[in-house]
Amino acid sequence: MNILTSLALSQDQETAVCSAARAVAVTAGAGSGKTLTLAGRYLWHLQQGQPLRGLVAVTFTEKAAHEMRNRIRTFIADWRNQLPAGEARAPWDAAFTALDAARIGTIHSLCADILRAHPAEAGIDPLFEVLEENTAALWQARAVEQALAWAIADPLCTGLFGPLREHDLRRALADLLGQRLDADRAFQAVAADAQVCWSQAAGAWFAQQVADPAWQQALGDLAAIRSPNPEDKMEQARLLLLAHWQDARAGLAAQAWPQVIQGLIAMRRANSPHGAKANWRGDDLAVAHQAMQTLRQHYDACLKPLLGANLPGDVDWALDVQVAALQPALHRLFQRGLALYEGMKEERHALDFDDLEGKTVALLDAHPPVRQRWQAAIAALLVDEFQDTNARQRQIIDHLAAFSEPQQPGAGAALFIVGDAKQSIYRFRGADVQVFRQAQADIAAAGGQEVRLDVTYRSHHALVEALNQLLAPVMAAADLPGRGYHTPFAPLRARRSAPALPLCPPWIEFHLGLGNALEGRAAAAAGLAARLHHLHSQGCLWEQMALLFRASTYFGVYEDALEEAGIPFVTVAGRGFYERPEVRDLLNALAAIAVATEVQVADEAIVKALAEFKGVGRRFQRYGEVALPSGGSFTLVDDYGHHPV
Repeated sequence: MNILTSLALSQDQETAVCSAARAVAVTAGAGSGKTLTLAGRYLWHLQQGQPLRGLVAVTFTEKAAHEMRNRIRTFIADWRNQLPAGEARAPWDAAFTALDAARIGTIHSLCADILRAHPAEAGIDPLFEVLEENTAALWQARAVEQALAWAIADPLCTGLFGPLREHDLRRALADLLGQRLDADRAFQAVAADAQVCWSQAAGAWFAQQVADPAWQQALGDLAAIRSPNPEDKMEQARLLLLAHWQDARAGLAAQAWPQVIQGLIAMRRANSPHGAKANWRGDDLAVAHQAMQTLRQHYDACLKPLLGANLPGDVDWALDVQVAALQPALHRLFQRGLALYEGMKEERHALDFDDLEGKTVALLDAHPPVRQRWQAAIAALLVDEFQDTNARQRQIIDHLAAFSEPQQPGAGAALFIVGDAKQSIYRFRGADVQVFRQAQADIAAAGGQEVRLDVTYRSHHALVEALNQLLAPVMAAADLPGRGYHTPFAPLRARRSAPALPLCPPWIEFHLGLGNALEGRAAAAAGLAARLHHLHSQGCLWEQMALLFRASTYFGVYEDALEEAGIPFVTVAGRGFYERPEVRDLLNALAAIAVATEVQVADEAIVKALAEFKGVGRRFQRYGEVALPSGGSFTLVDDYGHHPV
């Protein structure tokens, strides 16, 4: 028995945790025990005698790092308690004591450690401050405003304000600064002539798309068949589609991109009539239908993202030409905004997350001794949520695991990555799910091991099977051409055969309010309040009910409906102090007192009026005495038996 036995791992989890491969890629479905598997792999390395400081675990957030550290600590503590004092327990005592110093954190904390260890080589202040994302966003917004104010007087940049609205220009510059490392590289690539670069890229892209085997096979099938009856609707559609293809192909040869675009869009708009079977030989009519369907599917999967739907005017080449002419001015504006932002950081000796990644990549690229030192220092590298990594982060991981140095087999850290492409937060912090898929392929090609965890511990069999049946028809079972980010459907299996608690209908209800936006929302709120009252009458307690909203904008409509229905509630988020219902009611009561004082209403009349005032006497905690203008006092009361004093 060892520490891993105490984890009660499943067979697939144990396969991943105990793999002897230097590189392991784990695809972990939702609820499949991903964190347990990561912690198990970490403990496996400790059990193999690896030093604690030689293990690096990379998580997506600091919170996840804290949770993982605590989980490992708990596992070690439980295992120590099962061992007698002595030689067998000593390594675990040492690991438990040193766990606070373990390298468990985000990719950015790892980058900061590497840079702080080599400030001279990286060309940075060794005491640099790491800029939090919120602060970085605030500084970037400030740089955008200053750059736009400068651009108004700049002879080149002022030309941007004609074709582009200020709002759009502000958003474009903010996006560019938010992805400044990639944006700067892109601007440099098209610095000579944006139109020429676009033309070259378009030619390569179009050629790749129309060279697809399925596309070519479909066109070949259409060219090989013919109906003897030229009046047949399908025959006419076939000839028209092939004519459009000839136009597009001629445009490709001449690099006449408007002609290519028009031809391809016309192919997608082409009708696919039924045709008459009597007008066709054998299965030719079915072949024609299948070929046209294949062309439409390929267009929608590969060409539509750039060319748009099959509608006239979706793509305007003249607009591309106009935008290309603005590129130098946009580049100059970007450089101004970037200089302002960089100046703010230099003043504070600060690096943001992009700086940490970019400077770490540059350091490891340019200084082999530094790279080799870290490869020797890290025995194992474990990376969580790999589907949310970006290309720069992958470069850092590859350097540390020596994936970029195939001439040195066995050098660098043992690599263990865990992710699920279906759970990718696509483009968050530049994340690209294709990075994960490529890493999986590279690990397999290098002789590593791939493991799939497809048993979920969160849901029961009936629910998981229902989800599988729902998703299978809408998620392709194989890779889609031109969509590297697509993940083929893979069903999950449930560990639990039945829900932990008995299910009581109904599970899902829809309460819709008819009318315009305001009327419909009020009607829906009233209907919801009525439904809650009905549930309460059947024994459901108020404290067992919760209302979740996408945003707090319309809380007031629902609060009013609940108040009108006499339903006690507490708003826990989304409103300021003076907008909370209990505070609003108290302010209304005090306002009533003030108005009554101005018209010299007697104290007794004020108290009597307040007793009938909407909201007063309902749901209140006791507020205590409130002095009346004429020297008396009264106490607001609640519904729980308190009385005026």
